[in-house]
Amino acid sequence: MRKILAPIVTPFFAYHGTTSTAAKQILDSETFDPGDPREDHWLGQGSYFYREDPESAKTWAFFKIRQRRLRRETPTVLSAKINATERNFLNLDSRSGMERFKQHIDKFRKDGVNMTIDPGASKKDARTRCLIMSMLPLEISVIQRTFKVDESTFDDVHEFREMGLHLNGTQICVRDPVVIIKDTIQQVYPTYSNLITRPARKEPRTI
Repeated sequence: MRKILAPIVTPFFAYHGTTSTAAKQILDSETFDPGDPREDHWLGQGSYFYREDPESAKTWAFFKIRQRRLRRETPTVLSAKINATERNFLNLDSRSGMERFKQHIDKFRKDGVNMTIDPGASKKDARTRCLIMSMLPLEISVIQRTFKVDESTFDDVHEFREMGLHLNGTQICVRDPVVIIKDTIQQVYPTYSNLITRPARKEPRTI
């Protein structure tokens, strides 16, 4: 009898912004550590990436280092290819993905699972998402959702505002690292060329 394989989602590159120290650990071990659990992760517990958007990953790395005042660290971006099947990939940017997610919520509600967060809690929307996403079955290895980026420099562009355009970021939460193709993990920022320091020009350049 012919074996029927699960449909494959087209493999895609995802980008992880982090510190230089953490990047070295990831490259050495070929493993992304999801870190300590949090109550307000965007899509539940897991390792986070930007889908096909290295610049957003770099922006996040710079923000993380400034926020934590990690003066000895360098913003670093790693890329990796993610390979998942339709069964273990929950795409919340699609109608079918939202319907699938709704079915899980309906089951939680039927089973009497408490999915409420204190109304006075900070980041209530993120905490609620994190709570519910963390209860999803383990067969879901990857979750994707696109969010609007707050306070983007593009918000100052008059024409963008007139057209109703704003910057979005597609977040990928990897719950099971088995979907990451290990031999594709590499550092994409800073590259060697970024690290070259050119000597200062003594005379002004003539054009």
